[in-house]
Amino acid sequence: MSTLAAEIPTLTLDQNLPCLRCGYNLRTLPADSRCPECSTPISSSLNPNLLRYADRTWTRVLALSLSLLLLACAIQLLYTLGLLLLPEPGFFVPHGSHPFEDMDGFAKFLGWLAVFLLGAPNPQSSRLRRLFSIRRMMRVAAVLSLTMVFLKDVELWDIPVNNLWDVPLDDVCNTLTTSLTLLYLLQLAKRCGSPRLLLQARIAAVVIPLCAVLAIAYNYYSTALERAAQFESPIAWVLVAAALYELWIYFLFRRALRQSATFARQYWHFCSPLPPSPRASA
Repeated sequence: MSTLAAEIPTLTLDQNLPCLRCGYNLRTLPADSRCPECSTPISSSLNPNLLRYADRTWTRVLALSLSLLLLACAIQLLYTLGLLLLPEPGFFVPHGSHPFEDMDGFAKFLGWLAVFLLGAPNPQSSRLRRLFSIRRMMRVAAVLSLTMVFLKDVELWDIPVNNLWDVPLDDVCNTLTTSLTLLYLLQLAKRCGSPRLLLQARIAAVVIPLCAVLAIAYNYYSTALERAAQFESPIAWVLVAAALYELWIYFLFRRALRQSATFARQYWHFCSPLPPSPRASA
């Protein structure tokens, strides 16, 4: 991480450094001034908590996990469109057999594996690791979701494991994992320095889990209400729109993480690691 923050009041940049907002070269400018292109304070581009100053091996792992998550979500979206457009079985048959079912299982496995990789700890973090952080809970939820993928066809007392207690455990685990993933991405967005990305992350953290809960409620608990067939298609397309938005969010984060890793590789002289803490050296 950068050690320049303590010198910001008197520092004049004598090396190439792009502005966090517009990419303008801040060389020769005082650190307590503003970017001449976008008027962003130069000190915000020197914030040591930004992902651009993090260990590039860590940000590259995060970018790779987002790439795998993008692939998994794209496969699941194709699966959903196949269920929606093909006449048999219907879109809202929770456990019906379908020729694309194996593809959906592979996408879920790949997606939750990517989420587990996304929770890799920052090797340069100076904070004490908490037992119940969002990152740790996300990894635990990803392991549970991976387990439910393998237990999909297992039955206990002639009841599918993922339908014990009349609750769709697999979908509940998936929704929980997705919610924790979006909350973790919200934490990363705060370190990207992009207000637009932060706004999109906040919207996604609310909208996508709500759509997942809507899908669970409609798939499993609306039969008692004798739903009309004409309402199936509109709700299905709402869920497809939510899936497209989720893909867009993951793409934005993948691009931001790749840019952070590229910056750390090109401007490594601004990304010196923090000195070891007295506790670690004792």
